[in-house]
Amino acid sequence: MTDTYTLPADIQKFVARQKRKRIILSLLWYALWGAGIWHYYAADPARTPNWILPIFIALLLALPLWMCRLWPVLFHRRYTGEIYKIKYKMMSDIPVFSEGLERVERHETAILYVRREDGKKRRIACRRLWRAADRCYKVGDRVRRFPLVPLPQNLSRSPEGGRLCLVCGVLSPDSGVHCAECGRTIIQE
Repeated sequence: MTDTYTLPADIQKFVARQKRKRIILSLLWYALWGAGIWHYYAADPARTPNWILPIFIALLLALPLWMCRLWPVLFHRRYTGEIYKIKYKMMSDIPVFSEGLERVERHETAILYVRREDGKKRRIACRRLWRAADRCYKVGDRVRRFPLVPLPQNLSRSPEGGRLCLVCGVLSPDSGVHCAECGRTIIQE
């Protein structure tokens, strides 16, 4: 079964910006280190490379896949699956300044374990959903995952207490098409 659902135009622009940003950061990384290595050998042409250089270059080439999160740009595709387990992981305490008062909020990441339709298992870390994870996803819900969109779309039910923005993770009121926080279109089924 193929998934032919298309994202709204403003979320497509968000995904395109994310792709561009990650590709540009990776290319800058490669250009910087390539110029450094070239300059190192151009300064002394008699210098011979030793055995450590190929390992060092391989690590430099692989680092943007992790550091700039280039992996989803290159290899992730949309998929649909069912949540079979949810875990919560505590993140660091974050100071929040509002109205002249400082308070500390504890952020947690909801980690959704999804079994795809083809039987493969995937792990989705929902960092932007630290306030409403338990109201938005339950074990057994069917979700659709889009590459570079931070949160998956819940196909089984709408979240309790509003509609979930898949980009910023805020629950907006049931009325309206756009998110109350970031202004992007809220994806509906």
